[in-house]
This record gives sequence, structure tokens and C-alpha cells, in this order.
Amino acid sequence: MPRFELGENGAHISWAGTSYVLGVLGQGHLVHGYFGPELARADLTHLVRPVGVSYLPSLPIDREELAAFARLWGPLPGSVAGAAMPRPVYSPDLLPLEFPGFGAGPLRIPACLIRAEDGTFATRFVFREQRLVDGAPGPEGLPWVREIPGAVAARTLQVDLVDECTGALVTLSYVPVPGIPVLLRWARITNTGTKAFQVEQMCSASFDLPGAELDLVTLNGSWARERTIHRRPLAPGLQQVESRDGSSSREHSPWIALCEPRAGERDGNVWSLSLMYSGNHVHRVEVDPHGSARVQAGINPFAFAATIAPGDTFDTPAAALTFSADGFGGLSANYHRFVREALLPPRWRDRDRPVVINSWEAYYFDVTPAKLVDLARLGAEVGAELLVLDDGWFKGRHDDTTSLGDWTPDPGKFPEGLGPVADAVGGAGLAFGIWIEPEMVSPDSDLYRAHPDWVLSVPGRPSTQARNQLVLDMANPEVVEYLFGVFSDLLSSANITYVKWDMNRKMSEVGSPSTGDQGTVAHRYMLGVYSLLGRLTERFPEVLFEGCAGGGGRFDLGMLAYTPQYWTSDQTDAVERQRIQRGTTLFAPPETIGAHVSAVPNHQVGRVTPALTRGLTAVGFNFGFELDLAGENAEDRKVYAGISALYKRHRALFRRGRFYRYLPEDVAGESVAAGVPRPVAGGGRCAWGFVAPDKGSALVFAFQAVAGANSDGGFVRVWGLDESAVYRDVERDMPFDPVFLRERGFWIPPSAGDYQARYWILEREE
Repeated sequence: MPRFELGENGAHISWAGTSYVLGVLGQGHLVHGYFGPELARADLTHLVRPVGVSYLPSLPIDREELAAFARLWGPLPGSVAGAAMPRPVYSPDLLPLEFPGFGAGPLRIPACLIRAEDGTFATRFVFREQRLVDGAPGPEGLPWVREIPGAVAARTLQVDLVDECTGALVTLSYVPVPGIPVLLRWARITNTGTKAFQVEQMCSASFDLPGAELDLVTLNGSWARERTIHRRPLAPGLQQVESRDGSSSREHSPWIALCEPRAGERDGNVWSLSLMYSGNHVHRVEVDPHGSARVQAGINPFAFAATIAPGDTFDTPAAALTFSADGFGGLSANYHRFVREALLPPRWRDRDRPVVINSWEAYYFDVTPAKLVDLARLGAEVGAELLVLDDGWFKGRHDDTTSLGDWTPDPGKFPEGLGPVADAVGGAGLAFGIWIEPEMVSPDSDLYRAHPDWVLSVPGRPSTQARNQLVLDMANPEVVEYLFGVFSDLLSSANITYVKWDMNRKMSEVGSPSTGDQGTVAHRYMLGVYSLLGRLTERFPEVLFEGCAGGGGRFDLGMLAYTPQYWTSDQTDAVERQRIQRGTTLFAPPETIGAHVSAVPNHQVGRVTPALTRGLTAVGFNFGFELDLAGENAEDRKVYAGISALYKRHRALFRRGRFYRYLPEDVAGESVAAGVPRPVAGGGRCAWGFVAPDKGSALVFAFQAVAGANSDGGFVRVWGLDESAVYRDVERDMPFDPVFLRERGFWIPPSAGDYQARYWILEREE
């Protein structure tokens, strides 16, 4: 269980092999002391960075504190700093402040920026008190862990900071997840004064890492290219990723990591934080002139301002922080355990997910009961367990120009509603699910004609359409209540056991007639989405909700708190998917990552890949199909059935096992070369694997996109096995020493063509 040491000079939290240290200076500054491998004890005086440069705003410091600081943070910056100074001082700007304000000495980007009623920005947060509370209270209306391991013993450190001039009281919450090296942080600001103020920036987490060479790793992309790994050295100044489109976005995922330059999959120190939020976010690192890095995450301050009246509060989303001394493999293992054991809806944390066949790439909008029953019958033959009726099922929906918002079955396509088709699909042996897009409305719809005031809009400005649709005002409680009623009726009308929840466009004209505080509309929108999702998932606990946002545009820890799986990308090409899935596994466990076998030529890139490669690319994840099986030849359908059987035999391993990225062995990213490239015949190699919790079994998958001329093949080194045992390759009936696999690996024969894949099933011999 987590251990808390509280003293007059700060606090030390230690749990799951990790320590997090806070300190309090004589002037009342709360400073960050340490985040890394677990400490036996923490000297809470080793926290101040003094400076003797007189032109910086400065405060006096005790010489004993000065000497103690030097033991932790190293030589002092500035030519006249140090013990020779007649009057040692420190600059608040150079302090590793845990929650910095602005305008009273600190000059770097603050964690909180307040505009007082008179228009000034000067804020100085002073430590008031710290306390331990039982349990793990979270931010109001925002994603949070509903049950966590050791929940009875879970405790929260709360630290109060106050700015006397504005009356702003900030309460910082720290929740170490028992048994898992993840620290949850969030903040609440309360106006204890007599005048309103505006919060124009409010981070969920902020901490400093002392001067060192570090790399920044981010997940970036666009539609059909989500979560591509990018890695680059930190440089002086500000580096950040953010979203401004109303979602956590395809362009910049709400996740960053900092690592030692030597860090790879197995070795090196890595720090990471990810916002549990699905709206506009910012994740940033500011490197000061002395090499220290300030790391922050929170709601994007762009076009954000929250007016806090006397007595009111504002809660930030939570951020998940984690540290690994075992490289990116260890980092991913931390996140995967957290998501599996603490974040996912409890009823889905260790429950089999069905093999899905989706109608979208099979029929697009041209869906009928007869087609769906045929697809269900053919789906059953290849191992599918649930059919999803995607877009095109509701009233007047024949293309994407109309009808969003009118969530009743189209009388021409489904004259008897969805009940009979759900029953017919059930007769073919499959469960039944549907696609919805609750947050959008078509101008050509009954809903919009009845409620044109229910869309995001700015008075006097025309509304901008995208995909022929507008965004409903989810900041308006009346809209949320209406949608809850509509979808409650829909899910009660037929035997529907699965819902794919989509969100296909970015926001524009972000205004709401329902509130006078226009600076928080985008945030209130997300509160409305979470409210609707929370109510529907509670009302229909046996319905499996899958998230989607034009593919993976809102794949984040916030959505995973409500939807136990997510459609990873609209890109269904196997080669492109390997890259996307590899990046997504940095924070998301495989069973949350929707991955389907699609037809060839692929609908997005036109590539033709073998059925086995398409199947093996998808099988270890949230497995399914996205194609018209009637158009597939018998040989490929036989391969699909075999892949489904493989998935079902090992479904528990994919859901519970530890996931490893084996090739490339370094998280190098696309934009930065890592190490010295070696000449290799063939290219585009990747490999990953799953090892059972008891290490009794494992599955390893390897892929090569491009065949090479005159190649001798290559090797995939495999680690994570029980090195005191011997394993047998079940398919080839061959024994393997796990030390040999770690040092040399499986041999991959030269490719007999492009886009090849193979796998190994390992069982430990008794």
C-alpha cells in the first residue's frame, strides 16, 4: 500500500517502487523535490535552487538550505551564486515550483493564471496546509477511477495553496494507485474572496525535472495516421502539443513522455503524464536557461476563461503520471495495468470482448435487413460473434447529407424497426449492435428544424458545416436530457448489446446560448458528453460501448473510463495499422484497441496484403472484421476462420498478458533516427508479443512490409519469459531456451514477397 510521510517541510509519497516528494520553503513556496525510483527516505530540505544574480526577483535563503540544495540539484547557476555570497538569495523563477503562479517572481509558464477583477495578473500561491483523506475523491463530473485495487486502503494527499490578494484557494490532490506506479493528480480552485476573478489557465499537473539531457516523445498524426511516435531531444524554450478542435484530437494525443537519450524498450528512465480528458488539452515542457524541464498538462488555455464568483469552485481533469526505470516497455506496462485494473468500467475489466463484424466497409449506407442477415450468416462461418449495423439505418439516411439527430429506424429500410432484424441476426448466431453519432445534427433533420437553437453557435455569425453536419450544444443540460431519453428508448426497443459511439467533425463557432460564461463552453461540452455517457452506461450495464471519433480522434484515458474499447483508426490497411497500433500501445492495453480485418484492395490506400497478414495484424487486439464476406474467396474466408479460432483460444492471454514491442527495439519515432542505421535487406519490420501473467505461455507476431533482395532474413529477440524454464514452439514442435530467445531470437526467413507475417505460440514445458 502507498506510504505517506508528512512533515513541516513537505511530504514524501512512496508506492509500487516509486517516490514523489514535495517540499515547503520558509517563504511558503511549495516546490517539487523528486519523482523517480522509490526512496528509503526523503530529506525535504534538498529542494531549493538559489541564485545570486541580483536583477532577478529574489528572496533570502538560509545558508543551511543553500548547502542542502546543492547536494541534490548540483552547482548553482550564475557566476556569483554560492556560499561566497554575502547574502544568499533564491529566485522564485528558478524554483521547481509544484504549482506556479505568475507575476510575483516566477516568469516561466504558470500552472494557474488568474485575472483579478481589476485586470491584473499577479498571483503568488503560498502553502497553507496539507492533509491525508481516506479514499480517492475525484473531480466533479469528470472521468475518474470508480474502483481501484486496494480501494479500501486508498488515500489522498491534499495540499492547500492560497493567494491572499485574490482569495484563490487551490487544492492539489495526489492519489497514488495502490500497487500500480501511477499517480493521479488534479486541482480544484475555490474563490474564498469577495470579488470574482477569471481563471485563464489551470493545469491538472505541473512538476520540474532537474537539468539533464532528455528526449521528448509525443503521439501525433491526422485522420488515418493517428498516434505516430515522434521523438526528439528537448531544446531550450517551450515545446508542446495541444488540441483546439473540441476533442483530444487525431493530431496530438493527450500524452507525452520524457526519457533519457539511451532509453529504449527495455532500459532507461522514462517519465510520462497523460490527461484523462477528451477535450481541448495542452501538454508541454519548458526548458529553462539552466536545463531544468517544467512538465505540465491541463485544459488548453487557448480560448478558455472561467469566471469564478465568490464561493464557487472549478475542477480540472485528472492527469495520470508514471515513471519507469525499465524503458518504454515498463512505462506501457504501468499504463496498461492502470487502465485494466483501475480505469475501465468495472464490469468490463476482465470480460471477453466479442469478435465483431461491422457493416460499414461492407455496405456503407446501403443497409437492409436481408443484407445484414446474410452478413451475419457469413460472419458466423468465420467466427464472428456480434454484428454491428453501422451508419445508414435511421430515418432518411441514405448518404451523409441528412438525418443526423433523427434516431428512429428508417421506415423504408426497417419498416418493423430494429427488433426483428436484431432477432434475425440472433438466429444466425450473432449478437446485435448499432452505430450512433449523438453529438451531431444535420441541418436537414427534424431535430434541427425543431431546435435550431440546440447547436453550438455565435450570435451574428453563420454556422460552419463539416460533413454536412453541425455540433449539438452538449453544454446545454436540456440537450443532454433529450438525448438520454432518445437513446434510452432506442436501446430498449430491440435486443441491442453493443453501441459504437462516433463523433465525426471538429468544433467551430464554440458558443452556447445556455450559459453566460462563454469561455468555458468547450469544457462544459465535454462535461455534457461525460454526463450522457455515464448515465447511459449505468442505465444499460450489459451494453458494450465502443468509442469512435472519425476513427481515433478521441482515443484517450478520459473516454476509456466510459468505453472499454475504442475504434483506433478509420485506416484499416494492415501495414499502416501496425504503426498506428504500436504507437497506441504506449498507453492503451491491446484489448481496448479496435482492430479489424478489411478487404483488399484496401479502401483507404488501395494496398493488397495477404489475408494472413491482415488477420495477424488485428488478432491480438480488439478483434473483428470490416468487409463484405460475400465478396471474399473461399481460401481467404478459411484464413479468417482460422484467425478467429486463434483469437478465441488465446483471448484471455491477449486481455491479461503483458504486451511487449519487440521490433523496433527502440522507440525511435518517425522524425528522428535512433542510433546508427544498419544495412538491412527488406524494410518495415515490426514485432510484438503477449506473455501470460504467470509466464506459462506467450504469442509472438512478426511482420515485414517490404521483401529484400539476397536477404538472409533476420531475428526477433524476445524477452519477458521465464528464463529458468524451457519453452516449446507449439506450431513447429521445437524447444527454445528463453535466454537464447532474449539474446538471439527467432529467425525470420527471407520474405517470399511483400507484406509477410508469421507467429509463434510458446508453452512452458513442465
